[in-house]
Amino acid sequence: MEDCRQLSRRLEGDLLAVGERIVRVPPQLMSHCHTAACTYGKSDPIDALAAARVALGEPDLPTAHLDDASREVRLLMDHRDNLVAERTRVVNRLRWHVHELGPALDPPARSLTQPKQVKRAYARRSRTAPLPVWSGN
Repeated sequence: MEDCRQLSRRLEGDLLAVGERIVRVPPQLMSHCHTAACTYGKSDPIDALAAARVALGEPDLPTAHLDDASREVRLLMDHRDNLVAERTRVVNRLRWHVHELGPALDPPARSLTQPKQVKRAYARRSRTAPLPVWSGN
């Protein structure tokens, strides 16, 4: 990959996340391959071919990769972030449903994360009005 981190940071992050190894090719080395190529101009396929030729010809170029332990930690952190986001969506959905059942029962923010608070909201709802019955039609 041509070493232009300000432009390719997102792509590099995605490639590293799936376990790929990245060889960073300095643009100065690619200019020699551009002049030696049979095709003229500047395009992504031409740049990719030039970067590949330089990467194969220069064994000491800097590389980026995640070792197995780092990759496992990163995958676990991503999974945890997904679980936290899903939990937040579920709690917000539950709070909205309680509000729809009775606006006066609107539970305080962050109160429905504890089973005790969910039972308390259900008990308040039971005292004020019966739950609607699903007719199934």
